[in-house]
Amino acid sequence: MLARLAAPLHVAFPGTPPAAGLPEDLQPCRTLGSATISADAVMCIDAIQFSDPPLAALRQCRRILASRGRLAVTAWEPCGPVPEAVPDRLRHMNLARHLLEAGFEQIEVTEKPDWYAAERTLWEAALQAGTSGDPALASLQQEATQALAAFDIKRRVLATATAPAHAA
Repeated sequence: MLARLAAPLHVAFPGTPPAAGLPEDLQPCRTLGSATISADAVMCIDAIQFSDPPLAALRQCRRILASRGRLAVTAWEPCGPVPEAVPDRLRHMNLARHLLEAGFEQIEVTEKPDWYAAERTLWEAALQAGTSGDPALASLQQEATQALAAFDIKRRVLATATAPAHAA
């Protein structure tokens, strides 16, 4: 069994008001579940750097993981000096350090150059496409321009870690 979850987990957005008419499991949440919820594994794809701060989100992941539970996180980290114009969420991202501070063990952070190359190809292809007046494509091209401008100052990583064994 991969997970023992009684309810879905959602990313926490502090200050988000409840949405009228939505069922409880679709409401924006303020925490990652109650103290009684636990999971054998947690996966966070390309989102941890958007939490404020990322360390707090990693601590929430650690809190809900069962003894010896596994965490997998994909993200971007800076490589080398980073210009001041780069957002703090990327400039200060260091999964190895953050995972250790959050209480994880068996931490591995692996650079994924193939993922990085595929991402560059995607952004470059987006810029080559004609917009034909499509606002969604124009928005994608604007995002591609911004992403490629800062592309060489970051690296694509996969981090895995284990929650410590609980005392018996």
